[in-house]
Amino acid sequence: MTTLEIKLEGTPPTWAKEATYYYENVHRDQWIAKKDGDTLLLAGSDMNWELITITKEMRKNILDKKPADLNINFNKEEAFWLRAVLNSFY
Repeated sequence: MTTLEIKLEGTPPTWAKEATYYYENVHRDQWIAKKDGDTLLLAGSDMNWELITITKEMRKNILDKKPADLNINFNKEEAFWLRAVLNSFY
């Protein structure tokens, strides 16, 4: 089996090596996500790897394109990636 290794810029969170989902946009901003019980942990390089915890309730708001308490402005491609992650997670 081949292992895929991706170099994350800056100082990613300690759980980064356990991340299941990865996205890099055209500006080289990196996003990672991983399941943690009933929540999804999300962090991005353009936010200095600040942790965002997404609950099932927040997931519904995001997928319904209603405001969620993420305080992040995702571009179209990042939002598409996040929706794909949320659809595969729950």
